[in-house]
Parts: sequence; structure tokens; C-alpha cells
Amino acid sequence: MSDAHFADARLSKRQTKLVQKLAQAPDKSFPSLLSDSELEAAYRFFGNEAVTPPAILAPHVRATLARMAAEPVVLAVHDTTTLSFRTDGQRQGLGRLHSSGQTSSPTSPWRSVPMERAARSACSPRSTHVRDDHPTGNAPGEARRWKHARDAATTEITAA
Repeated sequence: MSDAHFADARLSKRQTKLVQKLAQAPDKSFPSLLSDSELEAAYRFFGNEAVTPPAILAPHVRATLARMAAEPVVLAVHDTTTLSFRTDGQRQGLGRLHSSGQTSSPTSPWRSVPMERAARSACSPRSTHVRDDHPTGNAPGEARRWKHARDAATTEITAA
């Protein structure tokens, strides 16, 4: 994750610093882990238009694909989990969590699993789904998230 390659070298350096800080205490939040000036720099980093989830994850994806290329057979296993967020603030891009009113974002990561070493694997988030504000029963978009996650993983793997 520290091998970032943004067009602006300052962004690459900032991501490397953030990854190193998070690696020291992955259970901590940014405000508890960073000084005031570091926290301000982190907010500027994440607010930059060039800083997107795919750009942040690119070093991880490259490393995962390199490990996969070294294996004769690799499974791309999918699952869905829900990232939920406290309701004490408005967050853009999130939908409701069931009927509780809590905001959330279901995500469908894929995990690369070498057949010979299934215990050593890496996870690459590829797909998220945002629910509408009002429940509509079985939303067809949610059922398609598995296909979208599979297609994204296939595209990523075959492009390497």
C-alpha cells in the first residue's frame, strides 16, 4: 500500500505516510492517530480529486495481482459485507441500513485464494451498492452486485 503512484508526487508521499501511521495502530481513528497538522493534511489528501478509492488501492491491487500471477490456480472468492456508519452526521453516497435509518454501504470484495495456500489470501474491494432512502423490497440492483463484483475481478485479473 505504500507504493503509491499519483501524478503529483506529494500525494504519493502523503499516502505512504498515512499507510505507515495506520500500520502502527490499525485499530485507531485518524483523529486519535494523527497530530492536528497531520490530520489536516490527511483531510486535504482525501479531499483531492485525484485521490479516489481505486487510486488509493492501486498499490495493493498490483501486489495482489503479482502474487496471483505466481500461482498456477487462484480462486477469486466473493462475499458481501455491510459497512455501517454512525447516524450523528450526514455522509454523502451512503444509503440506509435495512429499516433502522442507520447509513451504510454494502460492499462486495473478492479475495484471491491460491489453491495450494488457501490460508494466505488478499482482499480487493471492487464493488459497492447504495440503497435508496425507502425500502422497496427486493431491489434488482442488489441482486446484481455479485455479477458486478465477479466481472470487476475478472477484468482486473485479465488486464494484469
